[in-house]
Amino acid sequence: MVYIMRDAVSSTVGRSELLLTPHGGPEELFRTGPVTVDGGVARLSMATGPWLHDGDGRPAAGALGVLLDDLLGQAVIVHRPAGSWAVTTELTIDVGGPLPADGSRLDADAEPVSVDDAGGLSRGTVRAADGSVVAVGTTWSRFVPGVPRSVLDGAYGPASVRRGAGSLPELLGVGWADGVLVLPDRPDLVNPAGRVHGGVVACAAECAARRAVARSGLATASLRVTYVRPAVAPVVLTPTVLHGGRSLAVVEVLARGADARTCAIATVGLRSARPASPR
Repeated sequence: MVYIMRDAVSSTVGRSELLLTPHGGPEELFRTGPVTVDGGVARLSMATGPWLHDGDGRPAAGALGVLLDDLLGQAVIVHRPAGSWAVTTELTIDVGGPLPADGSRLDADAEPVSVDDAGGLSRGTVRAADGSVVAVGTTWSRFVPGVPRSVLDGAYGPASVRRGAGSLPELLGVGWADGVLVLPDRPDLVNPAGRVHGGVVACAAECAARRAVARSGLATASLRVTYVRPAVAPVVLTPTVLHGGRSLAVVEVLARGADARTCAIATVGLRSARPASPR
């Protein structure tokens, strides 16, 4: 049986009532479809377009953050203990190919690798319309007591979203000041618990990293985000270039919430598509 929903609760499977990740502002903003679960495999799709490019017109892998955070989390939520929910503690995206922006659809599926009473590890793949692999994602999720009320009663619905005209920074409405990125306080960027969606934080972190090495022309190869506490907007993201070479760069991004405490730490690896020069 396939379970499909955009808001709240469906049937019973495994150890507890099956709850599916609801469709809210971030999902509407990034044009993802409803989550489905079939035989323990979670599936989700996303439309593409120019809004998935950065300000320089290059595809931005961080645009997959909401898609993969929802999808990979769902693969673990299926096995949650009764009365609990799952929150993401680590999200990793490895890029396998260019992110299309031609209006085609991306299809993704995920399944758990290991789950226990504390949480679980899940793995998923994002494919383009021609079947090629765009990205591979993994996440560690942790079970926490209680289920957000908005998930149970369906109150977390699509918000009135603010879609920018032509790029990912415009879509998020980010601002730049003194070398840092500022993610605004907007209702279409939050998760069912009322905090900034983890996938949105990942996306903003990649934007900040790419901006820090913009002149290099390097493309994102990997993105790893560790979430240390819930993010309360506005979120300030500060990039630090740990290594900046001609063919490889590594950027660390610290995200701090409205209380000035660190809420996430991201490491972004960028590489050149050109063959390395002989040493």
